[in-house]
Amino acid sequence: MFRLVLALVAVILWSGSARAQPAETLEDFLKSTPSTPSHHGGPSCGFSGDVNSVPQNSSCGNEDHTHLNDPVAEGDTLRLQLLEDARVEWGQNFFPGMVTVYHKDVTCDGQADYVASYANLDNPDGPFFNILIVTEHEGEPRTDSLSLPFTGATEQYGLCQRDGITYADIKFDEWPQEEIDEILEGANVCSTAVEAVDTICDSPRFFWSNEAAVGEPRWVFHRN
Repeated sequence: MFRLVLALVAVILWSGSARAQPAETLEDFLKSTPSTPSHHGGPSCGFSGDVNSVPQNSSCGNEDHTHLNDPVAEGDTLRLQLLEDARVEWGQNFFPGMVTVYHKDVTCDGQADYVASYANLDNPDGPFFNILIVTEHEGEPRTDSLSLPFTGATEQYGLCQRDGITYADIKFDEWPQEEIDEILEGANVCSTAVEAVDTICDSPRFFWSNEAAVGEPRWVFHRN
């Protein structure tokens, strides 16, 4: 069953290695992109629509977060990797000021990772909630990308919309080991789940696997 879950998540999961981009290009890119809301994304979470219509029970802003165009601390190689991979994954048509960035240990190795989210409303196949997770694995930066469609909960990874509003945010949830043993059949995963919350449907959640073989997806999927 555990292998099946890993195989399923491979459909939406991509693992990337470090990509080299000139620092000047990144700086010019950040300076040239506005940080005001537009149809490309939301004020501080993945969101589109009337900025006054963010759901009242949303988790937007409840976690400490920054934005992709905020200054990078000297020596923060993971944050630089996030900047570079966001440009490669999401192209030139997104606003870094609209990308929410969390600094949180989601691999249970004692080191904080980066989790960034962005609502892509320009995809010809419909809106998607995109997530980039940058971790340090065996001494090297590792980037994983998740892309969740706003197609409703009838699809395994689908998120829900309400009244024309496309909204999602990241939430981190700590799971007791006994619950992990029950829902994931004893899988060896980090107890911190990365959840994509749309405040309407049950949230897709992803756990870092501690036992995935080389080349296998590292994120184990679960949904109620």
